[in-house]
Amino acid sequence: MVSPKPEGGALFRRCRHCFSLLMLLPLWTLAGCASWGHGPEPSLEDLDPALRAELAQREFGFAIQQRLDGDEAAAYLHLVRAAALDPESARVRRELGRVFLVADRPLEASMVLEESIVLGGNDSLGLKELSDAYRKLGRREEAIACLEVLHEAHPYRLDTLYRLHALLLLANREDRGLLVFGKIVKQTMPHWPFGHEAMGDFLLRDGQLESAERSYRRAIALGARGKSVHRKLELTRRKATATAHGSRSETSDPGVRIAPPEGAAATARPAIPSESP
Repeated sequence: MVSPKPEGGALFRRCRHCFSLLMLLPLWTLAGCASWGHGPEPSLEDLDPALRAELAQREFGFAIQQRLDGDEAAAYLHLVRAAALDPESARVRRELGRVFLVADRPLEASMVLEESIVLGGNDSLGLKELSDAYRKLGRREEAIACLEVLHEAHPYRLDTLYRLHALLLLANREDRGLLVFGKIVKQTMPHWPFGHEAMGDFLLRDGQLESAERSYRRAIALGARGKSVHRKLELTRRKATATAHGSRSETSDPGVRIAPPEGAAATARPAIPSESP
């Protein structure tokens, strides 16, 4: 009896299966040589380093293709083989951590991603995924620290700023979150006065009075409406003046009287001489 001719979809799957078998032929050849009386089965350490690197690269390529096809289980198997063939590869462990995150296994993901960062020379690759793993584990401060390092390495990545802002608000660190929000606004809408006003609010709370005054001036120049920004600017000026007078009185000689500013001589009250004993 003649088997029916496969249709398009079935034919494609059969051809794809045959292609996968052909690509795995070198591995089967190694195993076959050991079983045909050519000595014991070779271990990974006995393989030529160039061959191991080639096989690891091939397994990694298979894993990426499987992930693009949505088959995370098959990608996991290929990545495990690639990690065994190349234990010093940071990108293999980084991709394996991403697979663990998709599978909702944050503990394994954090362990593998930590190894990838160490193997990669403490580079910034994988920090976003490691932050996600820490966040799922409830280790919020460590997740924020990862995003802070990533932001220092890539200060103009908006996705990092958005993630960092959300985590800071969850951690009740509103001051730092306000600064990050100001950076987001300045990058997305540099001519929006509210971003400069928000940046001024953070700088005022942080005690950076000169920078806060510049931010408020910029917000007013861009058309900030309402009296709040003007009150904040006036408050910043008063604090700066008080700080300047305080530092001046601390550094001046207490026996020397500081002369009044110009124009204030007419209104100044005369000094009362001290009575002689």
